Amino acid sequence: MSIFGVGLRLALYTGLYMFLMFVISFVFKDLFHFDLTLTMTYAICFWLFIGNVAFIISVYSLLTKFYDGELITDGIFKYSRNPLYASFIIFIAPSITALSGSFTLITTPIFMYFVFKHLIKSEEHDLSEAFGEDYEKYRKKTPLLLLF
Repeated sequence: MSIFGVGLRLALYTGLYMFLMFVISFVFKDLFHFDLTLTMTYAICFWLFIGNVAFIISVYSLLTKFYDGELITDGIFKYSRNPLYASFIIFIAPSITALSGSFTLITTPIFMYFVFKHLIKSEEHDLSEAFGEDYEKYRKKTPLLLLF
């Protein structure tokens, strides 16, 4: 079991998709572009800030406990089994793509979520094998991302 989990594959697939959406957005600029108001920009930046804070807290928790070989179920992991992925899928990716002003790029977090749902099965299997009943109890009471 790697500290990166399925993150590298998720980043690769999402990056390729995002590149494709960028090309489509660039080619059909007039069709897929939208303008942001100042209020929208502030709201998006605040959402991005929340995501970055959640990401930093998640990374810190993971780095301080992963190599001890213990199941992390406290702190931010009490609210999500995958807070690093949650911070990207729910906060960071939507914020960055919304700031681009492109309708095609805004589809990236949706794509990312579906790829995540597919890839996470192998990570959940590895965690179940490594931690057994403790992980199964944790899995039953803690959401995969945040509320779902």
